Amino acid sequence: MLSANIAKQGLEIVFADGKNALIPLEYLDIKDAPKEISRIELPNPYEVVLKLKNGKSDEVPWDFAREYCADKEFRQQAASSAARGRVVLGDRIRNARTKAGLTQEELASKSGLGRVTLARIETGQQSPKYDTLNTISQSLKLPLQKLLVD
Repeated sequence: MLSANIAKQGLEIVFADGKNALIPLEYLDIKDAPKEISRIELPNPYEVVLKLKNGKSDEVPWDFAREYCADKEFRQQAASSAARGRVVLGDRIRNARTKAGLTQEELASKSGLGRVTLARIETGQQSPKYDTLNTISQSLKLPLQKLLVD
């Protein structure tokens, strides 16, 4: 990110490739952004730091900001990466389930899920919420980390 400033409509950011982003103020974790921000810093190309008058700061990472660009290529890459991640996670859950000798119906029941929901998670069609993923890992008697990291 090359520059950032607060405008009436939101936080304006210019990226090194010339793309611009406008993050609406309501998406920043600041109630009255124009009045609360004392300065904007760009400590590195990957984040904007909003220094607040109360001494606190709010970080805006580049990937969050990039979502607000009219950049179809980035959105396609992000969507593709998310889809791959869902498939990998689903494969890990399915492998752990079969290793534990459980059917989808059994794991779904232990986890408080419907079998169809579990099937969608295992095939990468659906992303589980954190609480759901935690419940699945507990039902499999595995640390959550085992499902998230190789």
